[in-house]
Formats: sequence, structure tokens, C-alpha cells
Amino acid sequence: MRVRIVNNFKPLYIGDKQCLSFRMGKLYYHPSITDKPIYLGALPMTKMQKILSKQRLTERIMRLEPRTTLEISEGKYLVSFAGAIYFVDIQKRKILCEHRFRQGMSNPLNFCKIEGITGFHDCIAYGEYWGNAGREEVSVYTRRGMTWEKKFTFPKRKIRHIHGIIADKYRDCVLILTGDKDSESGIWRARNDFREVEPILYGSQLYRVCVAFPIEEGILYAMDSAHKNNSIVLASLDSSAWKTEILYDMPGACMYGTKNADKFIFSTSVEPSGAYGRIRNLFSYELAKGVKDRKSHIIVGNLSEGFQDIIALKKDFLPMGLCQFGNIQFPDGQKRDRIVMYPVSVNKYDGQTCLL
Repeated sequence: MRVRIVNNFKPLYIGDKQCLSFRMGKLYYHPSITDKPIYLGALPMTKMQKILSKQRLTERIMRLEPRTTLEISEGKYLVSFAGAIYFVDIQKRKILCEHRFRQGMSNPLNFCKIEGITGFHDCIAYGEYWGNAGREEVSVYTRRGMTWEKKFTFPKRKIRHIHGIIADKYRDCVLILTGDKDSESGIWRARNDFREVEPILYGSQLYRVCVAFPIEEGILYAMDSAHKNNSIVLASLDSSAWKTEILYDMPGACMYGTKNADKFIFSTSVEPSGAYGRIRNLFSYELAKGVKDRKSHIIVGNLSEGFQDIIALKKDFLPMGLCQFGNIQFPDGQKRDRIVMYPVSVNKYDGQTCLL
């Protein structure tokens, strides 16, 4: 399948009438992803961060890109960047810092818009995601208006971090995805405004998940295990018990995914084993056991048509720990007829908005 390079910006949001992109610390907007970007404003950075963001290599090493974006309403967005959440209003040309993460945390893996779920106020939520070697408390935060508040906290030594928050309209609840060790990995069901939280699948790498899609048949998800073989899985409720069915074996762990029309899209990561000390892990070229090759794959499909591997981009020569895993990220939203993607740490396409 042919990959088309559009520009050297990072796509943050793709809509029918407006798109939001990022490059070297600055935000841009454009009517279509293929149109010339228009400068909106700069995200706050220190003087050193501004210098480091000018070069792609140091930008990668210092992780100086937004990871998560969510459209609140037309022309208004939340963007997570370098330890904070920024409110962006294109019409008013406003960029406002409205929330800072805990110390050591740069970005969550997702924002979740919770709407129409019984027992919940309509809000936006994120889960804390950082290294957390000491297994401190990990919390869920929600936003109403422009105010963020802590809504639920996992106690110390219960989990490492939260991979995602997902609203499940089919079962009228909210899902919390956690990792990383077997005893920390699970899919949790939250009800009653996060006052009731219980595991529905828990205690195995099979339930270590970053990307999940609630569907009528159950929960469709991709595993994110560095240590075990990874699969696309359907979890379904049979009478009163949850069961899992493996639908497709993947060549690596999945951190990023999206949906386009009736197709679910997953990408795999090229990541190191993590078997050594902190410094050696940064420079290691040894692949994790759950990673089968040095390529980031995109796998597309659905329950009726099955899944297929449509493209694989080769990891570049730079070390995975220091210069980021090889992966393919996706913006919030998608074009109806194409897949918009942002490859990272791969040959030829690193740091480019691309179309499939």
C-alpha cells in the first residue's frame, strides 16, 4: 500500500472542516490536512526546550511533542504537552494552560469524552501515566467547565499507571485500562461517577491494553505486552462471566489505534526488552519478547471481515529507549476515505504527516 507524505507537521486533530497540527513547539490550523498550515500560536516552553525542539533528534529524545488531543467543540481543543493540558480556541486565537500533571508525568495516553453514561456527569477524563517505579497512588481526573478534579485513586502498589479511559455506551459504564505487570494489568468497570470501580478482566498480560473499542458484541482491544505474544482480542459477557477470544495475532505490542468508518485500526511498536539497567536500556537494540520484528505494522479490520496487516515501516537505526520506540501514531479524528498517520522513529517517514 502506497504511503503519501503530506508535510513535516504532527497532525493532532482531523475534522471535516478544520484540522490542528504541531511543529517545533507551535500550533497550526488548516481547513484540510492537505492544505497549507496557518500559524496559530506557540505552546509555552523553556528557553532550552525551544532550542531542543528545533532539531528532530533532540525533539525525539526530550519527547517535545503533544501526545494527546481532543476536540471539545468546533474549533476548541485540549492538547497535552510537556506536563500540562492546554485549552486551544482557534477563533479567539487563544492557548491557555488550564491543568498541570503530577511531577514526573508528561502526558496521558488518551483523553476520554464521557457523555450520556448513566450515573456520570458529562465530562472529559484522563488517567495518570508515568514511570511510577515506586508504585505510588494513581488517579483519574475529570474536567467540567475548565476545572479539573481528582475523581478516583488506585491505592499504592495496586497498579503502575493508567493506559486509558474509555466510555462504553453499550454497557452504560466507563472502562479503565491499567498496566503493566500481570498483577497490575486489567480492564476495570467504573460506575456512579467513579464511586464504584471493579475489575472485569484482571491479572494477566492478556488484559494489558492501551487501545480498546466498546462495540455491541463486547470490548474489542489490542494487547500491549512487551513480554508475551500480542493479539487483537474480543472480550464478551457470557451470562455473568467475561470471556476472551483471540481474533488476530500481532507482530508486536499496540499503544496506538483509531477507528475510520467501520474499520478498526491498530499499530504495533518496536520496543526494547528492558532487561537491563536504566542506562543500558536506553541504548539497547535487543527487542522485547513480544516484538517479532523491527517494523511498526498497521493492522486494519472488523469482526465481519477479519483483520489484515496492510503496511510495515522499518525502525530507524537510533536506539529505541533513548530516541523513542518505532511506532505509528494517529490524530484525534480521521479522513473518511484515507488513514492519516504520524510515524515515529522509522525510516523515511519519521516526523511526517502521512496518508494511506
